[in-house]
Amino acid sequence: MPSWYPEQAEALERLRPIGAVVRPVEYRRYPLGSVGAHWIGFAPPSPSEGLRLVGRTGVEESADNTLARGGDVRLSIDLRFQLVAEMALRDAKVGRAAAVVVDPRDGGILAAASIPSFDPNLFGAGISHDDWTALHKTTRDR
Repeated sequence: MPSWYPEQAEALERLRPIGAVVRPVEYRRYPLGSVGAHWIGFAPPSPSEGLRLVGRTGVEESADNTLARGGDVRLSIDLRFQLVAEMALRDAKVGRAAAVVVDPRDGGILAAASIPSFDPNLFGAGISHDDWTALHKTTRDR
């Protein structure tokens, strides 16, 4: 399902064929793309749950009930460490790898990176066949 801006939805509503229904669908946007994708996960609208966003992997899945009620989830991840870990893995050009950065003071996870990665935005409105094929090719061929 595509995500519409209000003006696009209004224009579509004016042009819609008789019998067609236009309605907004909630979706989650991941502004940092693939950064932290493996531990963040993704939450697409679920047709079986009235198009409610349902966490499918990562924190989106493990904290689904809290997030569905509008609650907050606090993590020990530090974006600076996360970016450094992900860049180090990419720059190593090893194909497949993982790294975890642990805070020695309290054992908190400061970064968790894994390559190859993916962009969770691809799953928000339903992943295209081409994107799915490319994602699988990336993970298999390295």
